[in-house]
Amino acid sequence: DRARAARKVTSIRRAEILYLAITKPHARKLNWVPLQAMNEHYGLELDFHKSEMTATCRRTGGIITMSGMQDDADIEQYRGYPFDEVQIDEGASHNPERAAYLMQEVVGPRLGERGGCIVFSGSPGHEKKGEFYDATRPGSDRHAPYADRNKPDYQPRYWSSHFWTAEMVYQLPNAAELYPAIVKNWLEALVEKEAQQWSDENPVWLREYKAIWASDDTNMVFKYRAQVSGQPWNQWDPFDGKKIEDIGAELQLVSDQ
Repeated sequence: DRARAARKVTSIRRAEILYLAITKPHARKLNWVPLQAMNEHYGLELDFHKSEMTATCRRTGGIITMSGMQDDADIEQYRGYPFDEVQIDEGASHNPERAAYLMQEVVGPRLGERGGCIVFSGSPGHEKKGEFYDATRPGSDRHAPYADRNKPDYQPRYWSSHFWTAEMVYQLPNAAELYPAIVKNWLEALVEKEAQQWSDENPVWLREYKAIWASDDTNMVFKYRAQVSGQPWNQWDPFDGKKIEDIGAELQLVSDQ
């Protein structure tokens, strides 16, 4: 999102870019501070205004505004403004109704005049609802993967989707030199997976590290392993040496109580 905003604000005259995180302090941490580092590194000619949390490009007059959308008042202030791009970060963490209201009624009606767009980004969340889930869930017909754009049967839909994980970045050539932070995060993720004894199907692993929607109601389900390092591991006798008739009686007694 930050790279997209930087490219547009430095190339489009008087561009209007809106970045929204969960709260304004969250936006400051995720985007305000890193954008200043990017400006310093690439010489983007941005002036930063702390009180409004905006960055203005001296050459184009374009503005990046950063804020949160914790309540309805946070987003109502943008009603009637035309934007070149509206970025909603951590899409799964926002109130689904508020996000829909922002997109459909607050900023959506005036995106057309600038050829603007909405960017909805993040990783899967705990709750399977809202536009972010509907568009990114397996089998959704509300998106077309950008990676498939050169296929003969490619059909653009409501959303153009882009997908990557830390593992995918890790597998790129020279990843350790080009993307050291992501590589370190992935290697640490593998250590955490082993320490927590997560299986490949564990919902936390799937959701937070593989970008796959998974509910926490299976959080304690682990892949069966008879041994670990040569020692018995998932070994459990449900009958505990008792006869099946006795087990049935015990279960019936508990049920009756």
